[in-house]
Amino acid sequence: MSLEEAIQKQGAARFVDATWYHKGDLDPRKSFEEGPRIPGGVYFDIDDICDNASSLSHMLPSGALLEAWMEHHQIRPTLDHVILYGQKGSWFLPRVWFTFRSLGHTQVSILEAGLNEWMQGGGVVETHPVTTVRRDELKVKQQPSLLQERAQQVVDLDMMERVVGRQDTVILDARGSSFEKDGHMPGAIHLPYSSISDTVKLKENLKNRFQEIGVDPLDESQEIICTCGSGVSACTIYLALYECGRREAMSVYDGSWQEWKAYPDLPKVKPLSLSD
Repeated sequence: MSLEEAIQKQGAARFVDATWYHKGDLDPRKSFEEGPRIPGGVYFDIDDICDNASSLSHMLPSGALLEAWMEHHQIRPTLDHVILYGQKGSWFLPRVWFTFRSLGHTQVSILEAGLNEWMQGGGVVETHPVTTVRRDELKVKQQPSLLQERAQQVVDLDMMERVVGRQDTVILDARGSSFEKDGHMPGAIHLPYSSISDTVKLKENLKNRFQEIGVDPLDESQEIICTCGSGVSACTIYLALYECGRREAMSVYDGSWQEWKAYPDLPKVKPLSLSD
């Protein structure tokens, strides 16, 4: 969604700051609470609204948990338009976009501009301090009322074991240099998220990028599974496929490399050594 469109949506849509940093000393929750922020905005933390029963980082939440988070913020599941934005950068936003969509809330968009661009473009902000909610403060039901119980378009470890190496499945890995340094799944094709994140709205450029690696984004005769280090940047590939017009035969391996590498018996293409 463009900056101009988003500014016009103020009052009609709900703005969600979904800023997340892989590492470093920055605290996006604290920055949101202190401001500035888009008026009426709320904060979504993928490390908090997740499956905390899993030993893996920020796995997708249940529909009941997401629904509880939405209801706490008076966002009507399946109805209200949610616009995601970031304080700095936006590469993490497709993960939250995918979280909402895969659990049944399809009224979700990504703001192309960050908070600084919002302010420079004339968008109003608020600066008074606020507090944010954490998952242990939410009232989570046994089952969701409106959302899916479990995320759709997601594959697990058992499914990955069955499809690795099959001709009817394409595995796209969104990691950066760690694809070669740490190893990868057999047959996986390297498509760094950084090579597509800046052009995710330019459909022709996206199609060309997929074709460069031998993938037709609109050929649904083959299943495309998106993976990465921990399931975050894999969603950038998923979003890119969606923007190209693909709607079926695509999914995200939520556990991604952090799960696959933990099993010694699973097949892997080992990283190159210095002597190779």
